[in-house]
Amino acid sequence: MRFLIKAASFIGLFTSVLFMLQCERIDILKKASGSGGPSLDVVLTGDNYTDENGKSVTVEVKLSQEPQADVTVVVSLNSIGVTEATISPVTLLFTSATWDTASIVTVAGIDDGTYDGNKSYKAEFLSASTGDSDFDGLSNSVSLNNYSNDHYIFVTATGLTANFGDVSAADSHCNSAANKPAGSSEFLALIADGTSRIASVTASIGDGQVGWVLEPNARYYREDGAFVGKTGTNSLFEFPLTSEVKNTAEGTAYPWTGLTSGWQTSDTDNNTGWTGLGSAIRGNTSLTGATMLDENGSNVYSSTSAFICVEKP
Repeated sequence: MRFLIKAASFIGLFTSVLFMLQCERIDILKKASGSGGPSLDVVLTGDNYTDENGKSVTVEVKLSQEPQADVTVVVSLNSIGVTEATISPVTLLFTSATWDTASIVTVAGIDDGTYDGNKSYKAEFLSASTGDSDFDGLSNSVSLNNYSNDHYIFVTATGLTANFGDVSAADSHCNSAANKPAGSSEFLALIADGTSRIASVTASIGDGQVGWVLEPNARYYREDGAFVGKTGTNSLFEFPLTSEVKNTAEGTAYPWTGLTSGWQTSDTDNNTGWTGLGSAIRGNTSLTGATMLDENGSNVYSSTSAFICVEKP
């Protein structure tokens, strides 16, 4: 009889342990993705990118099932994201009455003030304070990109005479330049010809642009990291520039531009296509005001001059 009692006690204890282990296993499985347990449902609405000009996206967050107590979700950005964007709000509260109503989280890109290209980052969501253990430690995330508004600008170390042919020849000279910034992409020459490349019809307005090379609301940097200046919504530099375009390690300070200080195509070069010229307009990249576009004036076509080159997005 004593043996039977001990055996029964052992079987009872063993059954209890198995039950607790099974409950633990079920709890773990409920937290696993796709297991049918509670989860944080996160949906990105619209685009999957922000940009350094402040473009924002929204994320909808809700619970997959009703909790037995209030659930607080902490909202944050990963280590890369904190320098690329802002996120708000930073906490969400779900109750038994609001668990299936999506809360809206806004993520907005910011300009970090450095030339660092496009960056991938994450918005992260974690249930950190809850009275329902089934919802403890639930997490989810959304992957985003913050598109850069940063571009390189440089002056070629060598030049061409003014009868170089057309704007594509100037672009080619930019892209084959020995002092083109390392690791950069394609460049375009900051010149005008009155037909295929026009910066502004009316002085300093930016109207009637054709094939223009500067981006709107963009920031331009020299390869040495110096911030040169930014453009407005009209894709024209806002003068005065912060730094000279010319790096002292580069070539001539007097590049061909074909522009006036108001960004209009100069009469000297208008509709000539950079062929058959008697003379052409040069700027001065040692200046930071609008006259950097035409300060050196009209020069004989046979002069060899450099180009200002700007990076395409």
